Amino acid sequence: MAKHLIVIYGPPLAGKTTVAWALARSFEEKAVVVSVDALLGGSIAVPDAEAQAELAMVHTQVRLLVATYLKNGYQVVVEGPFLFERGGVLRSFEAEVDQLVALMRHLTEAALIAGEVNVLLTAPDELIPPIAGGAELVIIATQNNHPEYKLVVVPEIRKPEDLKGKRLAISRVGASSDWLTRNALTKLGVSPDSVNIIGVGGQGERAAALQARKVDGTVIVPPAQLALEKAGMRTLVDLADLGIPYVSVSYGIRKAFLRSNPDELERLLKAYGEGMHRFKTDRDFGKMVIAKRMRMSDEEIIGATYEYYATDKVTQRIPYISMEALKYLLEQTAKTIPAAAQVKLQDIADMSIVKKLDDSGFYTALYR
Repeated sequence: MAKHLIVIYGPPLAGKTTVAWALARSFEEKAVVVSVDALLGGSIAVPDAEAQAELAMVHTQVRLLVATYLKNGYQVVVEGPFLFERGGVLRSFEAEVDQLVALMRHLTEAALIAGEVNVLLTAPDELIPPIAGGAELVIIATQNNHPEYKLVVVPEIRKPEDLKGKRLAISRVGASSDWLTRNALTKLGVSPDSVNIIGVGGQGERAAALQARKVDGTVIVPPAQLALEKAGMRTLVDLADLGIPYVSVSYGIRKAFLRSNPDELERLLKAYGEGMHRFKTDRDFGKMVIAKRMRMSDEEIIGATYEYYATDKVTQRIPYISMEALKYLLEQTAKTIPAAAQVKLQDIADMSIVKKLDDSGFYTALYR
């Protein structure tokens, strides 16, 4: 069974601990609850001068505990309050969630580097940092080379100029939602400096913030974008129409595994190609997959989500990787990780298997 990291947070007395333990007991394999409240020591008062140090220590403890349990095969449930408070120092639990997400990504990347997993389906911008650090990883195929994000705004914003002075939500500074938002604004003729760009969290948090009018817009993908439209918001622009280079979810592997198992990887990409063909050409099947995997029941949104993802713009028939898009990702990553500027494109992507399948007529035969 795959390891899970589940984070539950909310106001005091909301039932976080009860839900956390119920979830932990529901797993068939060993599971554990990491309680932030317990690590904070209840309501013990801490002098102002020591508050920040204690908060830093608790955050370190949480990450160490989570990493240790995950590495030893546990399912991990973390529960904590919306805000940590010590000696007048407040810190949002969103910060801890960001750290835990980063930790989970690090652990999966580390598993790939160590050979504990053979293939990792992930965003390429998550693989570039370890590659820049010397990891022998490579991308062999991608879902598409366009951003799936759409810029959704409050109905009062009718044109790009209306964005000036407004608040746009992203996940966190430096994340793809951040630099895609800034790039989109530039393409629309709006200076990113004229807009308040705020780190809010994942797509669920950003959608909730927009619906509550805490922000004026955000970049988000279907079906969340469609649900926001149904709630009265409007889509200002599809980022894919702005010509922004981007590489979507991709297959990352170790170079050593590619050298030693090309036939196995060819079978993997054949299966992916056949599955994508079924999804794109069998509407009822595609809608069933979306409804089941995304746990949706709104037929209108399910249908619109399918129509969007079944297009060749969003899901390519042949999973080639755009070198222009990878070059752009390298440039963005180099802004925070200078070593990425030294990485060569051929060190990141190897399209030999996709090209072999393409040259053999495999993809052409699928869509006859």
